[in-house]
Amino acid sequence: MGHTHFSNSPVVQVRDLAFAYAGCPVFANLNLETLSGLTLVTGDESSGKSTLLKLLAGQLQPDRGSVLYALEDAAPQNAAAAASRVPSGSVYWVDPRSDQDHFLTVQAYFVQLPTLYRGFDPQALGQAIEGLSLHAHLDKSIYMLSTGTRRKVWLAGAAASHCRLTLLDEPLAALDQRSQVWVLAWLGHMAQQSHRAYVVGSYGLPDQAYSYKNIVLEKSGDHAFMPKPVGHAP
Repeated sequence: MGHTHFSNSPVVQVRDLAFAYAGCPVFANLNLETLSGLTLVTGDESSGKSTLLKLLAGQLQPDRGSVLYALEDAAPQNAAAAASRVPSGSVYWVDPRSDQDHFLTVQAYFVQLPTLYRGFDPQALGQAIEGLSLHAHLDKSIYMLSTGTRRKVWLAGAAASHCRLTLLDEPLAALDQRSQVWVLAWLGHMAQQSHRAYVVGSYGLPDQAYSYKNIVLEKSGDHAFMPKPVGHAP
């Protein structure tokens, strides 16, 4: 495999961001840009991986600073204002620890995706349902599923949404081996995207024969952000 091409146009930018939980600082003066392709965010426990994903998703609001999004459909005179809002239908994020949509059946969750994400791809959904062995669970309510199967539902949604920005927290957690293999192959394909960005928070993924950008969160006093780009090649 040759070198993966990453677009030079940022999909999301974080500028001078600060965030704390009840006075306990997580980030101070955080700056980063997320480009197209796959970005892996790693770090020790409580280094801020999940918090960063929630900030990028707009689930949490920074105490200071901003998160800016590249909006393709923003009119020039409105681009600055639009960039400060989470783009509707352009960001996929499900907190795997939440009870979001738990009373829907799996099929009902999938049925609503085309109304939520304008890039929705039904063929990609079918491939994800097959690859993640979800056929037997389509008529079950999400709250009835095991932790691993619930995570597979969110991953299938991520694969089908085709959002400009997709955020995933520990995508291999609680998955069976067959599903892990499918997810790693899917991420390998996403690493080559020149139009969409996939940001994965994880302690680490098995070494793969594809390129990704690596961002390491290290704690030094207040949590310090230490970007370390790493290209993986076969």
